[in-house]
Amino acid sequence: MRDYIQGRGVIIDDNAPHTGNFNYIVAITDCVVSAMTCALTGTFSGKTIPAGLHLRVDATSITLTSGQMVAYAE
Repeated sequence: MRDYIQGRGVIIDDNAPHTGNFNYIVAITDCVVSAMTCALTGTFSGKTIPAGLHLRVDATSITLTSGQMVAYAE
């Protein structure tokens, strides 16, 4: 587990599920999350991640309702 962004970035800008070992996400625009499977407690479903936010998530699946983000995979 790394405490800094490293790896390849994947741009997520659609509402298809994206899978991988994502350690960080960076919101390019405000993003509304449809579903996210991650190490964080609670649910992201229906939540808005504001543009510019860098967040450590350790996610294996991310689906957006709207917005654009970069998900960095190890």
